[in-house]
Amino acid sequence: MYQDYQDSKEQVNETVEGLEFVDLPEKIGTDIPDFVVVKQKKKKGFFSSIFHFLLMLLFLVNIFTFISLKDKEEYIDNKMSELKSRERQITSEEKRNLYVAGVLDTKEEDLKCRALILQTFQEILQNQSESLAEKQEILDKEQDFIYEMVNEITSSKNIYIPSPQEIENLQYLLFAEAGNQSYEGQLAVAEVVFNRIRDDSFPNNINDVIFEKNQFSPCYDGKVVRLHSGRAVNNEDVNSEIEQAVFEAWSGSNLTEMLLLDEAETLGIDDPKYWYGGALYFANLDSISESCRNSIKEVPVRVNIQNHNFRRVY
Repeated sequence: MYQDYQDSKEQVNETVEGLEFVDLPEKIGTDIPDFVVVKQKKKKGFFSSIFHFLLMLLFLVNIFTFISLKDKEEYIDNKMSELKSRERQITSEEKRNLYVAGVLDTKEEDLKCRALILQTFQEILQNQSESLAEKQEILDKEQDFIYEMVNEITSSKNIYIPSPQEIENLQYLLFAEAGNQSYEGQLAVAEVVFNRIRDDSFPNNINDVIFEKNQFSPCYDGKVVRLHSGRAVNNEDVNSEIEQAVFEAWSGSNLTEMLLLDEAETLGIDDPKYWYGGALYFANLDSISESCRNSIKEVPVRVNIQNHNFRRVY
């Protein structure tokens, strides 16, 4: 009986996996107890299913684990790349901050140096300003001394050096008489004044020439006034052309002399009294009387610059 059981067991183990259990008793005999067949059937169906289920579960777990590991690996790689990029960024920012800090330090040192230089210059200027008044006083004294020495030298050599006040009065006269004239017209008026100073028939300085009675209409009572308004002329009326005209006339310009000489040659007049030494008289043709205009016409050699007439003889 036991031997039949063993044979049946071996035969059951060798049975094909898909063999149905209902056929098992016919193949191995009817003498095998029912509990053996039932036990074998339960063992084969249940545990095999569990085993396959576990294998499938394990396989799925491995797959999901692998996928999860790949995702985690990619995530970690991305994080590492971000960290490296951030590290490079931080390094660049640190370098830039260090550079900026270095530049700021350099600028700070430069500003300190500039402040020190400025302070030094301020001290120098303060020291100079303290002595400026004394230096100006010394300079004024030296200028007065030089002017006196020049006057002594020039007076001995018959050279005329006008004073600053005389130059100012002559500039005022040019503005009042020829402020609306061209530069040549202003220069010609200034020449008339200096030509008179050089001529023995007139005073030998500007003030005495221009304030001589009945000579220059704008000049009376020691001041120069506008002809129409009567307002006194001042420094605000004087421009650079007037200053230049006065300086050029004092330096010995001969504009009127050349103009009178050309006119004399044109008229065929050889007498130098009409031109030599330049003009001594001038008149505004728009403001003189008819009798004065007729007397001017009697002078053979005369020239006009705009509405002013210039001549050597009266």
